[in-house]
Amino acid sequence: MILSFISISLSGSVWLFLLFALFSLLLALFFYRYTVPQITHTQKFFLSVIRSSVLMILILIIFEPILSLIRTETKNPSVAVLIDDSRSMSIRDGAGSDVENLKKFVAAKSLEKTLTGIGVKYYSFSTSLTSFENFSSDSLKFSGEITDISSALNQLKDKIRIQNHQAVVMISDGNYNVGKNPVYAAENLGIPVYTIGVGDPVERKDVMISQIQTNNIAYVDSRVPVDVTIRWFAGSNENVEVQLSEGTHIIDKKIVTLTEGSRESRLRMFYEPKEEGTKKLTVIVSKIKDELTEKNNFQSVFVKVLKSKLQALIIAGAPSADVAAVRQTLLEDQFFHTTTLIQKNANAFYERKLTRSLLDSSDCIVLIGYPNQASSYETLELLKDVVNSQRIPILFIAANNIDYNKLNIIDSFLPFSWSSVSGREMFVFPQIHDKMKTHPLINLDGGTPVEVWQQLPPIYKTATSYRTKPESEMLASIRLETIQINEPLITIRNINRQKTLALTAYGIWRWRLLSAGNVQAEKLLHLFLTNSVRWLTTKEDEKNLKVIPIKETFTTADAVEFTGQVYDEQYRQVNGADVKVNISSDQEKYEILLNGIGSGRYEGSIGSIPEADYYYSASAVKDGRTIGEDKGKFSVGKINIEFFDTRMNKQILEQIAYKTGGSYADIAENSSLINSIASNKFTSQEIVNVKEYELWNWEYIAIILIILFSLEWFIRKKSGMV
Repeated sequence: MILSFISISLSGSVWLFLLFALFSLLLALFFYRYTVPQITHTQKFFLSVIRSSVLMILILIIFEPILSLIRTETKNPSVAVLIDDSRSMSIRDGAGSDVENLKKFVAAKSLEKTLTGIGVKYYSFSTSLTSFENFSSDSLKFSGEITDISSALNQLKDKIRIQNHQAVVMISDGNYNVGKNPVYAAENLGIPVYTIGVGDPVERKDVMISQIQTNNIAYVDSRVPVDVTIRWFAGSNENVEVQLSEGTHIIDKKIVTLTEGSRESRLRMFYEPKEEGTKKLTVIVSKIKDELTEKNNFQSVFVKVLKSKLQALIIAGAPSADVAAVRQTLLEDQFFHTTTLIQKNANAFYERKLTRSLLDSSDCIVLIGYPNQASSYETLELLKDVVNSQRIPILFIAANNIDYNKLNIIDSFLPFSWSSVSGREMFVFPQIHDKMKTHPLINLDGGTPVEVWQQLPPIYKTATSYRTKPESEMLASIRLETIQINEPLITIRNINRQKTLALTAYGIWRWRLLSAGNVQAEKLLHLFLTNSVRWLTTKEDEKNLKVIPIKETFTTADAVEFTGQVYDEQYRQVNGADVKVNISSDQEKYEILLNGIGSGRYEGSIGSIPEADYYYSASAVKDGRTIGEDKGKFSVGKINIEFFDTRMNKQILEQIAYKTGGSYADIAENSSLINSIASNKFTSQEIVNVKEYELWNWEYIAIILIILFSLEWFIRKKSGMV
């Protein structure tokens, strides 16, 4: 690489810079022309040089000079060879191994022999692009957990100019399971892409578990459906057994007949948990004769098991359509046992007496239009005492007859405050905030788009002004026709292990009964209420240390990451603790330390580890004292999406070649493709590299100024001038 040009540019006028530079030189000479006491000419010279240098540096800083170094290099043409290094490439077919065919191609060095004088640069890809200086067939591991062809091509684009790549050879099975369609990324390269297909485009005999669907949360002694989807190719009326198991315990079995051809079948199995905790369920389908691979014959899912039916207590100030709607919704859900108390007078309810034991046994209390003028202070004080002592979650739904003076008694656990109390009614619509669109209480079960909330009919609200408390979150605000008001409609609070959700409006029955014809809107009230009660009743872990992996199932290519939180006995955040995590399986043991990131939070990771089920135990120690401990489990996947599609995607490889001006060939018949590459006109290119240095922002300028000032002071001191 040859340095061909050097330039310095200034942010201001060059003539003005020279004028200031000349002025600084004259000023330094004038300053030391006469001194007291008189010093030698040599001392005057050095002092003038030092002073003028300091002034010159300060002027340079003001004019912000930039030094540009331009280097040119003649780069010979080259061809980039991208090889798919993902797991799907290692699947064997009936004729032998695709991997062996690929390795023979690499070992034969056909490209290097044919492309005389043309460089060949090898890369591998799965999750990202990896380059090699000394490449051989042993450099390929075929262990990538995912295939992102588009990302690999985008990364290659940054190297084309530097390496003078004028053609690309991509060797792959064409199956991408992450990222965008690679055809667009290939077109953006601006050079021809020649594709070599590895594998068989014809469906080969195989059976797999393609999907498991079940509840993320289940309850002890409740029967939970587990829906399993099985796919098979080239079936021949064989029977396979599908097993559902928890650990070594087989829970359910089904027999499925694989009819001829390629089909998909869905079957329902059942799981009835017997104890609380996080459980790993695994579905396995038995092997068939001459099956392509067994690596897709099983799949796992985690289920969080909570205690048996939740006790929901509804306390209403008066009969209303909202009471009926909430009560009916909770009664329809098999996981709730619902008790309803409707106020009769100050000291009595219609159904039964409100007692401390009834409140104590409740997992969630739903207040609908309560308290009102008829509510007794004694009952409210009892409610406040039990909620505060037991940390019972509250679902609050407003009404037009709320007594706000009495509501003050339970204000400490409400997520809102109020002012300007008014009984005047108005119609309002929910307005979802952008940052809350993915909240589980808005995007219900991941299947309720935000647009559905905008389609709901209006509900009632009094003109009372509400505000969200600082420690609370507003999920939805109020919209009056087209006017958005920053006032909470739905707001939540989760502090000190006590949760509250409040609706400041009423008439929510309208969301169901007036949404007829809109299937998603009709279901919204049911989903919102049941999910709200589940969110409220999901207890926060009261341990002083909480350590969890960022996900329950990792691939062998993932780094295993943990997050942690440390609290003291008063549940205050603890910083500066030593948080250690020990990870173990039947064969492996690891230990990592989590780093503090502030506010009592910690994080850390370990590189990829072998596939297995792992248990972890964590401890937090500060000043020699153990603050807390935690434990759990996670899995490093034995099933991978690379095995969900075992056919070569010949169509995508042909499209990439056609769209970029290249051509396609199978791995076993690539000689014509190599000859086609050789027919290109390859030319050397002059690569120009420009590097700019901000002289005014040089890190050592301050040190130089200090040294010059110190040296000037030293000479002046020694000469008796100070």
